[in-house]
Amino acid sequence: MDFMFAECSLIEELNLNNFNTENVTTMESMFSDCKSIKKLNLNNFNTDNVLNMSSMFSGCSSLTELNIKNFNINKLDNVYKTFLGLSVEEIDLKYLANIDNKSDIFKDCKSLKKIEIDNFKINNVDDINAMFSGCSNELIDEIKNHCKI
Repeated sequence: MDFMFAECSLIEELNLNNFNTENVTTMESMFSDCKSIKKLNLNNFNTDNVLNMSSMFSGCSSLTELNIKNFNINKLDNVYKTFLGLSVEEIDLKYLANIDNKSDIFKDCKSLKKIEIDNFKINNVDDINAMFSGCSNELIDEIKNHCKI
């Protein structure tokens, strides 16, 4: 599903409830630069075999609602720039706990106000370069306090 909807800048809404993603291994840049899309509910996506989600939502600057709570990312090893530049206010990070390279994952997410960070570990992270660059100082302070950076 690499680049499947990438640069579809006029799409405002997608119904992906009937997508069968059971055998998908990569979703790299799947929605990247879909600048007009406002909300995505990917709750029905089966991500059991996905290894790569890099830049999946990168550049979706109008995306204010993103439901990925049911994502299973046990095999996932690449989330580079996954959420870069989103306008979402809240993201659930609990499932990103074991991924080593989180570089630029939330870069320029200026609207991000709340992150669910239970079990979010950075102790063994290889690269946290610019992970929260461009985010609000309040959010960065909250993360630092929670993760004891």
